[in-house]
Amino acid sequence: MSDSFSRQASLLSYLGVLPFLFCAVAIIAGYEQDKATFILRAYGAIIVSFISGIHWGLCMKDNQRKTVWLLATSNAIALLAWASLLMHHAISALVTLTLSFVFLLAIDRKLYRLGQIELWFIKLRNRATLFVIISLVASGVALS
Repeated sequence: MSDSFSRQASLLSYLGVLPFLFCAVAIIAGYEQDKATFILRAYGAIIVSFISGIHWGLCMKDNQRKTVWLLATSNAIALLAWASLLMHHAISALVTLTLSFVFLLAIDRKLYRLGQIELWFIKLRNRATLFVIISLVASGVALS
């Protein structure tokens, strides 16, 4: 993987974290909390589905027994994120999204150990997920 590609992917990933941070700041500040919470939940569900799609793609590319479990887990986590949009209680939805991101990171760590993803990518996923989880937890605390 070229340094240029990893830099571009890192930049795009960190830009993708910004909506989580902006929504968290709005919720904590009490600015348009309902709207910011809706945006945070919807964006979170989209990003969980996006990462689940990466996992699906890795499984399809690998096409070996060692990653076949990704088919089920990627679908289950994407459906869990979708379910978070249907939850009436915002804090329950934020907890569901937080757990989804934790599960996705655990899967990425396993994929790294299996040699399916590179070191630069797992480092990126660790940092980006940390910011996302902090944003979701801080938003949940502010709403409670």
